[in-house]
Amino acid sequence: MATDDARAALLLREVAEIWNADPVAAEARLAAEIAGSPALGPAARSRLHARLGQLRIFLGRIDDALDVLYEAPARAEDGYVELQIASALVWRGDADALAEGERRAARASDLARRHRDGPLQIGALCVRGEVALALGRSRDAVEAFGEALGVSEFSTSEAVSVHPLAGLALAHLGWRAPAKAAPLAVRALRRAERVGDPGGRARALLALGTAEGDVARLDAAAEAADAAPHRPLALRARLHALLLASDLAADSASRTPTGAEVARSHALLQALRDAGLHADTARLERRLDG
Repeated sequence: MATDDARAALLLREVAEIWNADPVAAEARLAAEIAGSPALGPAARSRLHARLGQLRIFLGRIDDALDVLYEAPARAEDGYVELQIASALVWRGDADALAEGERRAARASDLARRHRDGPLQIGALCVRGEVALALGRSRDAVEAFGEALGVSEFSTSEAVSVHPLAGLALAHLGWRAPAKAAPLAVRALRRAERVGDPGGRARALLALGTAEGDVARLDAAAEAADAAPHRPLALRARLHALLLASDLAADSASRTPTGAEVARSHALLQALRDAGLHADTARLERRLDG
């Protein structure tokens, strides 16, 4: 008879295959299996909760992700549950969420060190870097993403270095070496393309478009995130593209936005609300109100 860990691993492989063809069906399958598998032990069930939470983040269902993650039976000792909680909270982005997200990421990092889990440590450091970016603490972001990049050098997979490189590019924009931002983003982009990682490609393009002030790069980031899929990342790229295009238009000439532009802005605002991206929603609301 298969062990709980083996049963969970088999299910996660099946869900990964479904995800490649139909992400919504993959999420539904995993949710149904969790509801119908009460006999699994706490550790195995927590692994399933962590993956379901991650899938819901990717689908732009932040509140639903947190619901299932907080229900994980062994979350206090499962670094991946803590990591996904932290990630969801950082996407939510309001002050309370960021504070809790930073604590959760620190807990995940502690568990990673205890278990010598490199991928978990990289993920936790990247979330800490994202918190620092959101709070305008560029030096802390440089340190967190830089440490994550250092840990990634011990991995045989280039994919794990894409997020640290893209994050480091954004962090340098706000600190002492903005000229480093674009080259770091280009390195992230090349690595993501080599390993065929659309989510990583989206992160790299978002960093590169931000560094270069290039709306087309940001639009490409959104398209790559759609392909991943990673809805929060796609929405953020579209937000950055909209705000940058608005700023460029204001610099070139004083004009009233067209009806189509206003409609796109309000559609994006509703999408941000629906996904649970509170800080990004508030940022666009302020722009529209101003």
